[in-house]
Order: sequence, then C-alpha cells, then structure tokens
Amino acid sequence: MNKERKLNLEEMNLSHAENGFVNYTIRSLIPDLQYVDTVSSETPIKEAIGIMCDKEYSQLPVLDDGKRIISITFESIIRKLRRCGQNGKVTLEEFLSWPVKAVIDDDVREAKVDDHPLDHIKWMANKNFVLVVDPAQELKAIVTNYDFVLFLKKETEAFLLLREIETALRFIVRQKLQDQELKEALCSFETEGGSRPSRVDELTLYQLRQLILKDTIWIRLSGVFVDKKSTNERLEKVCNLRNQILHFKDSLTASDLAFLKRARDIILSLAKTVSTGRSKN
Repeated sequence: MNKERKLNLEEMNLSHAENGFVNYTIRSLIPDLQYVDTVSSETPIKEAIGIMCDKEYSQLPVLDDGKRIISITFESIIRKLRRCGQNGKVTLEEFLSWPVKAVIDDDVREAKVDDHPLDHIKWMANKNFVLVVDPAQELKAIVTNYDFVLFLKKETEAFLLLREIETALRFIVRQKLQDQELKEALCSFETEGGSRPSRVDELTLYQLRQLILKDTIWIRLSGVFVDKKSTNERLEKVCNLRNQILHFKDSLTASDLAFLKRARDIILSLAKTVSTGRSKN
C-alpha cells in the first residue's frame, strides 16, 4: 500500500537563521512542500516501480512493519533482476509480483533533521540520498544530492560572483599600472591591521573601488572602463551588496543576483580585453 506524507514545514521549523546567527541543518536542504511517498515491505515490485516512474523517483522509502525505515532504488531492483535472469528460473512477470522486500537496498543512511549537511556530503556523493527522520525516528523527508547542489548554489552563488568581480578588478589594476604608480597609489590606504598595503590584493573591495576612481589612477584606467559615472555606480552597488551579505547577513534577491551576474560579465569582459592587449594604454 502506498502512503503519501506531506511535509509540515512549520512543524519542522525550517529556518536556518535564528537569534541573529546562521545554523545550517539538514532542514535547510529540504524542498518546500515535499511529499514523501512510502510503500510497505509487502508491496509488489511492479506497484513500487509504477510509483517511482510516475513521480520520477530514483528511490522509494519502505516502511518495514510500519517502523524500520529502509528503501528500494532502481539500482537495487536491477541488481536483483539481473541475478534472477542469470539463473533463468524466474520470469519477469513473476519477478514483478514479488514484494519489495526482495529488492531492498540495505545500505541506507538516516539523517536527523538537526544534523549538519556536511556530515552527510560524502555519503550523498556515493548513494545520492539520505532519509530524514525526526527525534522520534519518524520519516520526514528525503534529501538528494540534487537538493544539496541547489542548497550550495543558493548559499554560495553571491560569494562566487563577488570573488570573480574582485579578482578581475585586481587583475586590471595590476596590468594597467606601472609598479611605481601602484606603489604610490597604495600608500594612501591602510589594511585592517593598520599597515600600508604593499599589494593590490591586500585592498578591500571598497578600497579597490576608491583606487580605481582616484583621478590620477582613472587616467590610466579610463581606456578600460570608459565611463567613470557608470563605473562608480556599478562598483558602489557591488560593494553595498557585499556588505549586505557579509556584515548584515541578509539574503540577496533574484534581482540582486542578476545585477551581480551582469557586473561580473562586464568586468570579466574588460579583464579579458586587457589580457589580450586590446585596451587603450
């Protein structure tokens, strides 16, 4: 018999930001409004395959006597079918009528809702999923490696975009300024430790923006960036978004991410132009 469970997000308290700090748990990876289909250990294999095909599942939890949680996967079904086919004693029709307990994948991992995601990353890379249970050992969700990738994308995308922007800007500055010019320009800045930076890599993004817009430096870079006003506005917003996620811990909107992607694409294009020597000197 097939059972369908609707995940109660409010009951599970999915927010990973509490009391002003971030605490990532398996809850953070669970898709909104996830339905968990289960079958009993006596369910025919044919019926289980039908559910998996209809719902596009690669695995299906099995409740053994309503208590122990196990699972079947397409891999476990194929392995058993292959072995049966080799001995030639079982027809496909007979095989599909067997209960799913004949094709159980015993190599299953359970994750508590409050576990840290990284505790299970190696397992998910090999087995593709974990079964999520609450403190009472009741099945609450299935988290797959696809869910993990979406979670990482959401949490790291902005940082990766900012990293690309910063490294491209530093590359442009290093390529366009003579060593002495850069050394003199860096003298007007201080590192967080209060010392004078000796390399452009020691500047913060905010300081890097100040350096680029400095009149004496802009003369050397204007052939790359062209318009000072639009460059200032773009870099100012990039700096503000960086502060928003690093200092205020606020999530970025889809519009914010789209802006960072456009800024990244523009600045990377300029860096590539500088790299190939097509910019004005």
